[in-house]
Amino acid sequence: MDSVFKKMGFLILALLLLNFNLSALEKGKEFDILQEPFEMQNSVIEIFYYGCQHCYIHHKTDTLGKIKIKLPHVKYYALPFTFNSNDIGLREIYAYAQVQDDDNDISVTDEKSWVRKLNDKYFSLVFSSNKSNKKNGLSDEELVQAGLQILGITKQEIREFVQSEKAKKVLALYEKVHQTAKIYGGVPIFIINGKFKLNMEEINSLDDMIKISDELINIK
Repeated sequence: MDSVFKKMGFLILALLLLNFNLSALEKGKEFDILQEPFEMQNSVIEIFYYGCQHCYIHHKTDTLGKIKIKLPHVKYYALPFTFNSNDIGLREIYAYAQVQDDDNDISVTDEKSWVRKLNDKYFSLVFSSNKSNKKNGLSDEELVQAGLQILGITKQEIREFVQSEKAKKVLALYEKVHQTAKIYGGVPIFIINGKFKLNMEEINSLDDMIKISDELINIK
């Protein structure tokens, strides 16, 4: 009888040690907590800039899509680092695409995503000659026109769109994205559950990124 209890004791100890190892994430090492969290629970967010070479690599290798294969029950967002415009700029273009995706319940990991289509176009234009972060000589207006062509709309339609409550909500989100990127000094930034920022320099592989994301998603 004593040997049975001893075996049970060793089993319980082994399970506790296993659980400890799985939960050994450290704030300040693998992740930090955002000063201003996003109200986006059960999510994986990438903050990106179309002129960022590291962001281009994540887009080209489909990092979010690969995470989704392992974590399918999570919402995925690619949120652009953009600037305010006096009229219609890329912030407004992306906002229109985001609302279309939201209204049709389309994830950015889906090839039908309008945000993804914009990213395909912009990354292709900017990095088509392997130039790093130089916009490939393209003006902001040329990028806007390329976006309008992808979306099949006009500037006037965007001007009308930005008056809507849905547009204002997304534009406010993008301003928060802008401020978050400024706080942390650049992009890409990956955020789990709207509040845990992954410290990518401490993450050695996609598998590690998925494991850490999975654990953080389960922290409410």
